[in-house]
Amino acid sequence: SSINFSKIMKTKEFKEKRSKTKVYWAIFIIIIMLSSSIAFVYNFVTDKGNTKSNNVDYNGFTFFKSQNGWITSYNGQQFELSYLPDEINEIKTDDLNIVGNKAYLAYNLSNYNQLMLFNLQRIGFVLGLKEINAVLACVDEKNCPDIPLIDCNNDNKVIYFKKSDRYQSSNSTQLQINTINNCIVVEASDDIGFNKASDKIIYQILGVI
Repeated sequence: SSINFSKIMKTKEFKEKRSKTKVYWAIFIIIIMLSSSIAFVYNFVTDKGNTKSNNVDYNGFTFFKSQNGWITSYNGQQFELSYLPDEINEIKTDDLNIVGNKAYLAYNLSNYNQLMLFNLQRIGFVLGLKEINAVLACVDEKNCPDIPLIDCNNDNKVIYFKKSDRYQSSNSTQLQINTINNCIVVEASDDIGFNKASDKIIYQILGVI
């Protein structure tokens, strides 16, 4: 039987195109993470104009007022949060209960924005302070670059950020945090919701609340 060279070439071209697409997505994610890192470091610079009257003490942590929120420290590392613990007490969450030295920070590449990745990176930074390795991961194979593909049945804890419009205008906190198997699923309708959820999770990791 004759060999269908046209079909072989089309198959080869399809595989090459698919491979290039994955490479492009990986480069895109790297660029976003690098730009987030620059903003992350910039925002974590202490406001030298802080005075004692702007300090807030909460559960052994001291918070200093900054231009963008509040700065505190853990093990000598300073970082910034948007909200004080009392300001997000209304957000209900289960205990994180991270066992082991690794956790996944997951998102859907088809439905995300740069601020969502930035907030995941903030959580990853704080996990690192607790000597927990934070690994960026996908929950959907579509457009997933060369990072792990995971689900809520994973042995390690998964913190999954999911954009959802169902809480828009129906919930004053713009978000919901649920536990599904070994996942902490954060559903939010906007950036404010993801900021609040990130601060809440960071406070839980550090034992502030």
